[in-house]
Amino acid sequence: MREYTSHEHTSNHAMTEIALALSMAFFCLMVLSLVAAGVPEARPTPSLIQLNQNRLQQVETQGANGTWVIYFEERYFDVSLQPLDPGSLNQDSVYLAVDPKLGLQQLLSAQSRISSPDVSITLLDEAWISRLEELP
Repeated sequence: MREYTSHEHTSNHAMTEIALALSMAFFCLMVLSLVAAGVPEARPTPSLIQLNQNRLQQVETQGANGTWVIYFEERYFDVSLQPLDPGSLNQDSVYLAVDPKLGLQQLLSAQSRISSPDVSITLLDEAWISRLEELP
């Protein structure tokens, strides 16, 4: 039987340690690249439909340029609660306020009848809903 000298024993272990370190480094880089590739990008919110409960009060106080349209029980109104024809609107930006209980299909149908290219959708609060329910 042959006995290994300390020099041969050490050099074999050194090469093994280097190979192990290189394989661990490669594995870490591979895992890092897979994780980075799998992270989804943040999607921008569609500019056509923007829902925000407090938007009506915020825009009124800021003096926004645009026309307010209220859609309630399949009827369109202006801010003074006068009936309104949605096809006659030729404004660049329209703020459409709707009932929070309105379904998505009804919401999209109400939005599609407005001829403006920029329609922001917001929700009516309880005060507006109670005023609209009092209308004949």
